[in-house]
Amino acid sequence: MRKTCAILILIAALLPAQSAGGVKVVAHRGASKMAPENTLAAIRKAIELGVDRVELDVRQTKDGVFVLMHDASVERTTNGEGRVRDLTLAEMQRLDVPTLEEALETLRGHALPDIDFKAGDPEALITQLRRFGLKDVTLSCDDAELLHGVLRVAPDLRIRPLVSVSHGGLVVLLQELNPPIVSMQWAQFSRALVDEIHQAGREVFLSTMGRKDTESGLREALDSGVDYIQTDHPELVLKLLRDARR
Repeated sequence: MRKTCAILILIAALLPAQSAGGVKVVAHRGASKMAPENTLAAIRKAIELGVDRVELDVRQTKDGVFVLMHDASVERTTNGEGRVRDLTLAEMQRLDVPTLEEALETLRGHALPDIDFKAGDPEALITQLRRFGLKDVTLSCDDAELLHGVLRVAPDLRIRPLVSVSHGGLVVLLQELNPPIVSMQWAQFSRALVDEIHQAGREVFLSTMGRKDTESGLREALDSGVDYIQTDHPELVLKLLRDARR
């Protein structure tokens, strides 16, 4: 009996931390507090931590290649200058900016991509994501026109649009986009809204970045029953999940 218990304990220790509560942990721009954001180093560190997904900001270069970059221009995160759409792949590579293809290959077999589509051709993006496996991708896009362009090409893509706090916000979102996942930030967060989204048969994706991306804030997020937590501190969420199993 003792031997059986010991084996079960060992198996539990080897399981991913998130499996205990069913929460998927998403590393915002990779493990961006441990390595520069949207870099292969940040992705590898997130994989090492054991996250479920890595959020990647994606833009298209002048010559049509998708690269990882949050801002429209490169000044904040590199020693170069200029807008991504005006720079070639060769120029981006000289700034050590990785391509989406490199990021997807780094993730393959370890974690899944969460794409924040910033700018580019929707059809070209979907073509590239299909090579990775479209069913494994989640995607957000703040540009309504761009998002509709994506859905025209891939209507079954697992999108996660942001819910509005205005009257009827969730109802309107479900009617217009019928998303499988509904995103919210702390500004929209409430347990009542989480429950409402679940009652509608959708998953909840909470972005916790900012002043409440702390142990107490993350505990609140976990206690609310959300399905995904996107954070700048994935190591802390994973620790809380491991502690909850003990």
